[in-house]
Formats: sequence, structure tokens, C-alpha cells
Amino acid sequence: MSGGDVLAIALAAVFAWAGAAKVVDRRTTARSFRALGLPGGALLTTGVPVAELVLAVGLVLAPAVTAPVAFGLLIAFSVVLGRALRDGVAVGCGCFGTARRGPVSTRDLLRNAGLAAVALTVAVAGGTGLAAVAAGAVGAVVGLAVRARPVTRVGRPAAPVPGLDYAAADRTVLAFVAPGCERCEAARAAVGALGPAIQSRVVEDDPDLFAAFDVRTPHVVLTIDRSGTVVEDEVPAPQR
Repeated sequence: MSGGDVLAIALAAVFAWAGAAKVVDRRTTARSFRALGLPGGALLTTGVPVAELVLAVGLVLAPAVTAPVAFGLLIAFSVVLGRALRDGVAVGCGCFGTARRGPVSTRDLLRNAGLAAVALTVAVAGGTGLAAVAAGAVGAVVGLAVRARPVTRVGRPAAPVPGLDYAAADRTVLAFVAPGCERCEAARAAVGALGPAIQSRVVEDDPDLFAAFDVRTPHVVLTIDRSGTVVEDEVPAPQR
């Protein structure tokens, strides 16, 4: 077995793990994809893990043919993650299901860069290096073409928040903020000034809640009525 074959099997194991993790935890996968602003969430929730599992099989059976496709897909993923990191997206990528729950970070990009290097090495070893370069260019274009869709939360049912009962108050205010975010200070102050009749919570360092409410970047302040419906998506005025 050549070194290229060993690398192909190792890369296949990673794709198999990633695909299986997304299938097992489809809810987390869907939330992560939505929060990353990817269109066609339902289609991608099924399509991406299926593609990863097919690539895992292909890297074992026909590594030279499959490696360029894997390289292109990894480049597309990296572009999307890079934009999310630039924008300060506060949710995880869902790349490996619940195995890592933290927000998008440089660690995700470094991991993808390493995997892409492995895929390119396998392609070069199999004589399909030029095809991999072409697939990488296509992947970059696809990644750049994917734009975050606008989020409309008003009128949508609010996701459950541990420890909060929407029916217990006329209004519930949730402020999604992040450490070191200057724009978040106004949101913190507004929530802190709310009267006791309004229950409120500042959400920070909780990727699951950020994803559940489709909050990609802070700050976001939501007002929820007694029925559990989002009625405002703005910083509320202080209550006296």
C-alpha cells in the first residue's frame, strides 16, 4: 500500500465521521447551516452528509478520481467558514455534529487546510493534481457565491430557553451579545434597565441558543410575547 493510499484512507475516515455525525444529529446540523446563512437548509442537511459519506467510499475505492472532488468541497467549506469567522459568527460550523460545540474559529480553518492538503497530495499521487486545482477553483467560486440570507424572526415561534417560561410574563427580552463587542454594550444596558415586570436574559457564549434563534452575529435583541412568538427584533427602550 502506497503512502497516497494511506492518506486517502485517513481522509476517508474523516469524511465518514463528519457525514455520520451530521446524520445522527440532524437538528444541530440544520441549526448550524441556518446560522451560517446557507440557503436551502433542508436540502443541505441531507445533501452534505450524503456527499461526505459518498466521498468516504470513493476515497477508498477510487482515490485518484475522488480526491479532486474532496479538495473542491473542502475549499468551498473553507471559504464559507472564513467569511463566518470574519463576520464574527457566534455558532459552530456543525462539521462534526456535537463533537465540537464552540463557535467558528481559526481552528476550523486550520483543520480544513490540513484536510485539503491531504486531498491534494492524494490527487497528485494519483495523477489528478490538475483536476484537483480546477475543482478547488470551482469550490472557491461556489463558496464565494453563497451569501447569508436575511433573517426574519418577527412572527416566528421562539425556541425554548432553559429556565424561562414565556407564559409567565407579558414580555420576555433576550439579548444576544458577545465578549468584547462594543455594539453589545447598548443592548446590555437596555436589558439591564428593563422593569421587573419584563423577564429578560443576556445570552452569551451559548452557541446552541445562538443557532436556535438564527443569530449569526451579535448584537441581537428579541422581544417575545406570552404565547412564545417573537414580536420585536430590536433594542427595546428602557422601562421606568
